[in-house]
Amino acid sequence: MAGLSDFAPNQRNFYLAHLSKPESKVAYSGDCQNLSGKDLVKATKDLAEIEYTTIIEHHLQCDFEEKSSYTTNATITVADNEQFSTSLAFSTGNKEDESVTVLDNKTLPPAEINNLVEGNLTKAIEGMGKLPSLVKKALEALIYKVANDNWKNLTQANARYPVISEKVSYLSVKPDGTPDTNLTGLVTRPDLGNVTDFTPRDRVIVLTHATGGNPGSLALDDTWFIVANILSSHGYLVVAADNYGRVGTSKAQEPYLIANATAYNSYDLLKSVVGVPRYDKFRTNGDVTVVGYSQGGHTAVALWQLMSLHRSKAFNLREVYAGGGPYNLYETFRGVIQFIDNSCKGSYCKYVTQVGTVPFLTKQILPAILTYSDTGLSADDLYTDKTIKTSFARDFLANEITYDRLKALLQVNSFTNIINPEVLANKETSIHLYHSKYDRLVPHNNATDLVSALSPAISISYNERRCNNSHYEQMHDLLKTVGILHAVCGFSTLDDVIGKLR
Repeated sequence: MAGLSDFAPNQRNFYLAHLSKPESKVAYSGDCQNLSGKDLVKATKDLAEIEYTTIIEHHLQCDFEEKSSYTTNATITVADNEQFSTSLAFSTGNKEDESVTVLDNKTLPPAEINNLVEGNLTKAIEGMGKLPSLVKKALEALIYKVANDNWKNLTQANARYPVISEKVSYLSVKPDGTPDTNLTGLVTRPDLGNVTDFTPRDRVIVLTHATGGNPGSLALDDTWFIVANILSSHGYLVVAADNYGRVGTSKAQEPYLIANATAYNSYDLLKSVVGVPRYDKFRTNGDVTVVGYSQGGHTAVALWQLMSLHRSKAFNLREVYAGGGPYNLYETFRGVIQFIDNSCKGSYCKYVTQVGTVPFLTKQILPAILTYSDTGLSADDLYTDKTIKTSFARDFLANEITYDRLKALLQVNSFTNIINPEVLANKETSIHLYHSKYDRLVPHNNATDLVSALSPAISISYNERRCNNSHYEQMHDLLKTVGILHAVCGFSTLDDVIGKLR
């Protein structure tokens, strides 16, 4: 955000991150009102500049005036009393309207909501791609077994109310920190037109979508639209942001797995929706439950991190349900690089494939980092249209200093390297993880590493039973394609969460 000239004064929260030495102490100063903050410290690894063993994220908040200039400083004192400082200079524009604008809407009756999953499951199986006929039949049989065992809350939604789904726009920020009112999202709520006995629910539900999700499109085949409708058919107010770069901002690069960018968008949509009086009758308080899977599992943990560091009297985050996410983004990325280098060691590279895994780096992760961060690198330095360059893989693993910034950014967007999780602790918040040990797309060590990093400071559990029965093992042995089992576990995760909430 350095040099930012159009920061929205509505946005009280902001942050900066930098490399640091161990045992650092931080003091803040600045010319905005009521400056305060918390520091999240993360461990680094594999950097050429080995004296920098930590990353400090300064999560700050302040009161701003319109059309004003500000500078915020952080002075860091390390163990040997050496001092250095970092600063953030920016100016504000005009205050923006923080309400939501309804761009489109759709109402579904209970009967149609009840059929959403089964109809789309049939389509998904029919579109599984070029699999040998016998493999496809065996896989189809396994998926239906999983559905019969684990998807009853999805396939038998038993919708109680019709649901109104609204595509909305709202004020949030681009990944560079400038305001944008073109971001879109989904808001669903029960249609109470003919209802006389409605009892509001005790929380708002925030959904954070997976790769390719477009909840604000109101598409009947979008998983997150379906889940939102099922939950709202049982009385919940549900919000689901479209990541920047999707739906209303589809011409922009999506900040794929850039934690603070996706978290701020979801948080701003939540704030905007609960600020609109017409939604008040669907909730009794400010309690919040967050649900996400895969890319959305990463966003869900990022949103928990954000809400824990910037606590608001308006919200009480009760539960986070996160499944299949790359919480150790650095090691997940590095595993692909090891595959390219033919030097695979360990679980993070075990199931990497050229066709199934490498495109997530070349089409999603690296374009996002290069677009929104100063790495000193270009796409031509790192990859071609089809694969990662072997020279990049070799030098990255050799810890060449050229790639220190890239590595630091991957570690900023990881959560398994948090050194001081106690700053995130809230006895009223619990995290529930789901992940299949047979997952070929996102290694399940992401979940176990996160539990290890956050325990015992954080109330966190890993549901190891949900996606790890014999059906998943057979699917794993039958199919080398990376995404199908990952998606099946996603449906099982969402089914379990719906059952708990319903």
